[in-house]
Amino acid sequence: MRRACRAAGVLPAPLRYRNHAGEWKTDPRQTGSEVSEWLYNFGPDRLMLQLRFLDGQLQDVKTLGYGH
Repeated sequence: MRRACRAAGVLPAPLRYRNHAGEWKTDPRQTGSEVSEWLYNFGPDRLMLQLRFLDGQLQDVKTLGYGH
């Protein structure tokens, strides 16, 4: 049973920037990556899990303390 979770998407570097004329430009050399973190809280009798995804692929699983 999943009681609580959260997700956050983060881009490591800006894909858009302002040039010297003040115009917004997109840098084609930079390709953003999506990072998502999910926290599974199974209650006070079980340990919580934190899963980290990079571009939809599971990268890391951490076991945290007991839930609430």
